[in-house]
Amino acid sequence: GSDAGDADGDGLPDSWEATHGLSNATYADASGDSDSDGLSNYREYQLGTNPTLVDSDVDGMQDGWEVTYGFNPLNPADAAQDYDGDVATNLQEHQHNTDPTDPASTPVDLAVSKTASLATVSAATLFEYRLPVTNQGPGLARGVTLTENLPAGSEVYTVAPGLLPAAWAGGVGGGTVTCHPLAGPFLPGAEGPIAVPVVAPAPPGGVSAGP
Repeated sequence: GSDAGDADGDGLPDSWEATHGLSNATYADASGDSDSDGLSNYREYQLGTNPTLVDSDVDGMQDGWEVTYGFNPLNPADAAQDYDGDVATNLQEHQHNTDPTDPASTPVDLAVSKTASLATVSAATLFEYRLPVTNQGPGLARGVTLTENLPAGSEVYTVAPGLLPAAWAGGVGGGTVTCHPLAGPFLPGAEGPIAVPVVAPAPPGGVSAGP
């Protein structure tokens, strides 16, 4: 701290402090965080980053976040890399606040819609619910489960072959259909075309089959 180039003895050269608007009359600003990026001014000096910029290499990822996960806050190329191999880039992980070093922590956006094969059904009529699930990315989706509650009184037509697509497993209990992938991740852009054959509820007393 007695170096003539560091008047306040905070480990930051006077010229560096002057360049970045810090004071060479107090050592307190060495532990401060001028740009609120999670790095102290002294750490920014050590790394060569800019203490007045949240994102020194302008790659969309905060300096402190990059250092926390072992990336280089002076290398903009690492934003497009996929460190943990979950298909989502490091930048996308930063944007979604997931862990870029853990493949089980990945940003995904799942969408599901529901349609029926018939607009109007009669009692005891067989029809089909279509429940496509789409992974809108950007990462791999693991352990996806879809739960659908059937209308009261209706039943899944279990006699029909191919109750669910081959890539999905499922079960029925208490009027609820539960589907989940058999194995592997659900890729971005992939769709699980789940189709459930259902028999509409019959009215009290049963339905006459006619003569």
